[in-house]
Amino acid sequence: MSTENTSSQFEDIRAKFGRFRILIVGRANAGKTTILQKICNTTENPEIYDGKGNKRGIHDVENELIFRSNDKFVFHDSQGFEAGSKVEFERTKKFIADRANTMYLKKRLDAIWYCIPMDKIDRAIQRSEEIFFGECDPNNVPVVVLFTKFDALQAKAVPKLAPSDRRLPLQEMLSKLPPLMEEIFNSADVWGRLAKMAYPPKSSVRLENIHKGNEGHNILVENTAAVLSDEVLQMLFVSAQETNIGLCVKYAAERVIISGIGRMCNTGFSHSREEQISRLACWFPHFQAVSCAFWHFGGCGDADHFMSTHHPALAIILLDKHEINFTTTDIQALKSDNQDNFITWQQYLHAGVETLLILEHSFYLSQMEDSDPISSAAQKYWMSDIPTKVNTALEDVSMQYGTASEEEKVAMICNVVMQNHMVRPVAK
Repeated sequence: MSTENTSSQFEDIRAKFGRFRILIVGRANAGKTTILQKICNTTENPEIYDGKGNKRGIHDVENELIFRSNDKFVFHDSQGFEAGSKVEFERTKKFIADRANTMYLKKRLDAIWYCIPMDKIDRAIQRSEEIFFGECDPNNVPVVVLFTKFDALQAKAVPKLAPSDRRLPLQEMLSKLPPLMEEIFNSADVWGRLAKMAYPPKSSVRLENIHKGNEGHNILVENTAAVLSDEVLQMLFVSAQETNIGLCVKYAAERVIISGIGRMCNTGFSHSREEQISRLACWFPHFQAVSCAFWHFGGCGDADHFMSTHHPALAIILLDKHEINFTTTDIQALKSDNQDNFITWQQYLHAGVETLLILEHSFYLSQMEDSDPISSAAQKYWMSDIPTKVNTALEDVSMQYGTASEEEKVAMICNVVMQNHMVRPVAK
């Protein structure tokens, strides 16, 4: 393959698919704006544009809500039909159908978040929920229900406490509430009722005190990624969000390292290190120009050109640093009849984990406006004692890998990254 053909085939995934597009549905005061702000890591309000890119100040489901802090997301607000307007419901229904089926990928709707507040759990499902989940075909766009203001159930749970528990110190008393809140939620059967409707949601997330911490929206991000059926959409979503880099590590480990090892052992095909690096980088938010040609064109024979053009520091520093020997016994359970792949498999795992550690740290350096975050992260890694620790940790992983489930493999790799990542830089 010529250099010219190679460079022309490398495509920026966002140039083809655009931003990740989400429709958020819910009544007024359901906490929608706060959720979007947390996802985009900002306190600012979104800018609103019509389909032609002109600024607008009035909500319409066709208008685009974009936060300057993270313009890799585009949101739409269905504000209107939740109040009972049949006209607005039909408009939202048409919007979903049109955007789900459009051939123009940049305009396609990727996910729907439906917010149901729990502060009035006895009226959680109203006419708006009945018509949306009963009459609105999402056309294969995944719908995730967000049970917002879940902490409001605390007030309903307190009277159910035993008298002795009510006399406990505040924090200790609050620790007794979650099982009672769960009981109240289950008795209302909100999820059960939604699941029986004509167009039930794919999944649900409980959000409480979302303005105070990251746990709630991290769960939302993880949940949304899990219900996306297309790997390219998963990549688009995971690499768009910047609040849960652990999720980037998880999907990169699963979709690249574990998948690559499986392919090597089943077919004997081995990715080059350059190709592995570019595949891993695709899952991180600070690599918008990373090519997805390997997905769309089935592999490229001239990856050296791409690496030297886009990420020379990563190519120079990471390659040729993975000369590791493992015994045959360690990996017999994986593929005992194909000796040729044993060392390659171990090198692929080791190189992948080291790349993840450097990519993860380079993200935080990029947030600090480091002019060369990849080179800085790589140099910091190789000058530390972390490579030795990683080597020891991966020897343990290799002994368990062959008999582990896919979920266990992901957990083991993520744990090695989590236990060995470099100290995050602090703003001066």
